[in-house]
Amino acid sequence: MSPKVAGILVALAAVLAAIASGWLIATPPFSVPGAILLTVATIAFAYGVFLSLRRSWQDPPWPTPRAPNLRRTMIFQLVMAIPLLVLGPISIGLTVSTALESGWTGGLAVRVAGTVLFTLSGVSSAFRVRRLIRLADEANTRRETTADECAPTSTDAGPGGRGGAGAT
Repeated sequence: MSPKVAGILVALAAVLAAIASGWLIATPPFSVPGAILLTVATIAFAYGVFLSLRRSWQDPPWPTPRAPNLRRTMIFQLVMAIPLLVLGPISIGLTVSTALESGWTGGLAVRVAGTVLFTLSGVSSAFRVRRLIRLADEANTRRETTADECAPTSTDAGPGGRGGAGAT
């Protein structure tokens, strides 16, 4: 069986499982298993579509394995921290203004604490990534320095400058 056929069969089975999970969710004693089945069906559907795109079983996996670029990964994490840094203070301001208008009830106090933690996670993420980028740059600098120190020089060539021990 080709990957395309297998993928289509998996995707169709996932659609049937998703339909069955809709019925289970609507039946009170089976709501939680129905939700779990819906989650599994969603993952199975995605896997089926992925399989249907392969030409043969010998195709390399996608994406092709490669060494991670540490600097690029850290910059991506820093960019992902920007919404936390921008939306955090806005959400804190809105939450505090709502709390001041309606009084500090238990629910609002929890919401304020949550938005403060939301913002602090963005700040800590940004500082952590900046620190990791600095450490990666220092490691690259040390590696380049070590490579320069290990390069042969004319004094390392031995007697007569021709290289090798005892060369004359």
